Amino acid sequence: MDGEEAVQDGWGFRLRRGRTVTTWTPHTAEWEMHQRGPGGWVQRHTFVLNEVFRIDFEVGSYYVSTSARSPFTTRPFVQKFSSDALRVLDGTKLTVTRPDGTAESRTLAPEDVPGTLAEDFGIVLEGEDPDRLVEFVRARN
Repeated sequence: MDGEEAVQDGWGFRLRRGRTVTTWTPHTAEWEMHQRGPGGWVQRHTFVLNEVFRIDFEVGSYYVSTSARSPFTTRPFVQKFSSDALRVLDGTKLTVTRPDGTAESRTLAPEDVPGTLAEDFGIVLEGEDPDRLVEFVRARN
């Protein structure tokens, strides 16, 4: 139901009717999922009601993973949501937000990024990838 709120594991969520998209698929109605955050409601996902196809996702994924204009090619960006915390690594800034709205942030040294990816996000880099990531992060700091 539009605007209905629910709490799960201490996290607040709501669904709202969105707008009609006319840019990439004519007359597509949307639903938006919002999460309650420390500063109010944050839109997390948008759902369309029409049928979508793999190519719809492949084009967007290709762009965000390859374009120099994409924010995802300029720094590490990872999110992990669980019942106890939302963890976000944006470049070298690690932020942990709890269901009660409290948040803590810290800046990592570039050499700490591969270990944080493994420990906090379950992403284990192998071979030369940890060293390559450290150099990539250093070059952008």
